[in-house]
Amino acid sequence: MKTNIAIAALFTAGVFLTPAHASSVLFTATSTLPATGTTWYPTATLSLSDNAGSITAYGFDGVFSTTTPPTSLPSSAVSSATPEPLDVGTYGLGLKSNDTPYIGPTDAVLLDFASVNNPATYEGQMGSISQVTFNLRLDINGSSDWTVYGMSGATGGSGTLIDSGPMWATVGTFSVTETIGANSPLYSSYLIGVTSDCALTIESVDIQYSGTTTQQTPEPGTFVMAGIAMLGLGVTLKKRNRKV
Repeated sequence: MKTNIAIAALFTAGVFLTPAHASSVLFTATSTLPATGTTWYPTATLSLSDNAGSITAYGFDGVFSTTTPPTSLPSSAVSSATPEPLDVGTYGLGLKSNDTPYIGPTDAVLLDFASVNNPATYEGQMGSISQVTFNLRLDINGSSDWTVYGMSGATGGSGTLIDSGPMWATVGTFSVTETIGANSPLYSSYLIGVTSDCALTIESVDIQYSGTTTQQTPEPGTFVMAGIAMLGLGVTLKKRNRKV
């Protein structure tokens, strides 16, 4: 009986003495689009799950003037472009223009992150944005490029090319992931567009939150309990050996 008590005390102390550990991904918030056929102007609100806030979208026509996307996008590219209504088609968010419901030639959608919570708290866990993934669909293939830019301002500004690819690839979904860190900041907004030919849509945006979770910090009494349990177990086993 005494042996069982000592072992139970030792096990309990061991649980509280377990060191803290980190969890790289706490939760991932995903954007939600309204029903197909919904149209907005001048902005659209994309709600985020997991208490992460929302993304504000703007549509523009005439952002690009070349087939090859430039590494740096001047602030005039967005400020001088023509605002366009946004539209939800079968495969995602596009523009209600001559290419409705797609993001067509020279078009772009600006995703403003000003209302995205960072950090965010969900189910008692607080995390900061560590990764942003844009889930896109190439709807009509052709000879130009799709582009994703990180923008210096919430509603535009100058842009830095994050990723791009050929529009002649196979029609279907693909993702562009941006890992946030020292060499890749979280931009105020992101611009997704097509340089000069064909079309794509934005299916959703996933925002990954990461942080550290820690278990209960051991109190001095926990160490005392562990010591007593070990001592008691030793004495009990010694007495049993004498009886044998």
